Amino acid sequence: MENPNDRILLEPATGINTSLYGLNLTKIVYNVYKIYVSLFRVLYIKVLIGFFMENITFGVVDQSPLRKGGTVRQALQETVKLAQIAEEVGYKRYWVAEHHNSGGYAGTSPEILIGQIAAQTKHITVGSGGVMLSHYSALKVAENFSLLNSFYPDRIELGIGRAPGSDQLTAQALSYPKQLVDIQHFPQQVTDLIGYLSGSLP
Repeated sequence: MENPNDRILLEPATGINTSLYGLNLTKIVYNVYKIYVSLFRVLYIKVLIGFFMENITFGVVDQSPLRKGGTVRQALQETVKLAQIAEEVGYKRYWVAEHHNSGGYAGTSPEILIGQIAAQTKHITVGSGGVMLSHYSALKVAENFSLLNSFYPDRIELGIGRAPGSDQLTAQALSYPKQLVDIQHFPQQVTDLIGYLSGSLP
């Protein structure tokens, strides 16, 4: 049998007044809670972004593309201008690519382009991404980049690649009158290049 006292104890709970001057207090508290959660999320994201911006560096790899109707001169000038902008906004590294006999890219000589970019910027690191080592003598590549480093100490980086950076006919033209270097020699070229740069080879 139901105890009347139980009803007396329970009924007030269902009649709690959650309004104040016509406002729903429960809804107000919930909305305030959502605001605090949103603010916390924004603060948390800002802290994360700040952490990553301080500990992660960003760079650009530029292939010096030719715009439709544009010229090689314009493409190279745009590469230098983009490097200046990248430096201004905080990028730490700017690499240029190597392509040969291409109608779409203007960057055929990374070492020359690196020198131009380094001369017209102040502190951004400039490098190659990369020099197609199979076309060249390891000694000559080492000399080119050692010379660049002499002009711009601690700002020059050398990235190398094994691909021809062109079609086979162009690759043969780059090697002429010599024969194309067997790709099996590439590891030795890398070893020699490191040796020349480090001074362990004469």
